[in-house]
Amino acid sequence: MPAYAPDAGGVVEHEFDEDWPDIFPQGLIIARSTVSPAPRTNGPDLEEGEQYVSLSLHVQYREEAPHLAFSGDVVVDSNEGFAAVTVLMPFLLRGEPEDPPASFGETVLERFGPWAAPLVYDHGAMALRSMLAGVALDLDVPTELPPIELHPPKERRAKR
Repeated sequence: MPAYAPDAGGVVEHEFDEDWPDIFPQGLIIARSTVSPAPRTNGPDLEEGEQYVSLSLHVQYREEAPHLAFSGDVVVDSNEGFAAVTVLMPFLLRGEPEDPPASFGETVLERFGPWAAPLVYDHGAMALRSMLAGVALDLDVPTELPPIELHPPKERRAKR
């Protein structure tokens, strides 16, 4: 089973110990971010002073190891403007098949998505708070986890 070891030059072979969990996160990365003083044209209809916060979680297949990652979009939207970040959480999975079936990503998302969501949201919310600190927008990034939208992968990666 490959494991990520930056001090050893990247991904190395390593077996999961029996007492390790089935999923092993490899970090949290802010992939993109945006802040806009204009409301989104495709956003929800909001009353004055109301805001909408969402977390959309996906599973991505990656060419480089680790080959699986959660991708989470954290969005705070209001009539004044919006802010959003995309967080990547690459992970290793015990027993990941070499050539997973098409339903594998959806199975992983259903099993581990609710567990990963607070990690992804907290990292994204922290980044949003930092971004909004220097902008004249009155957006509040809550500490509570918003409802989670789980989105299965659209297509599976090519064979390794």
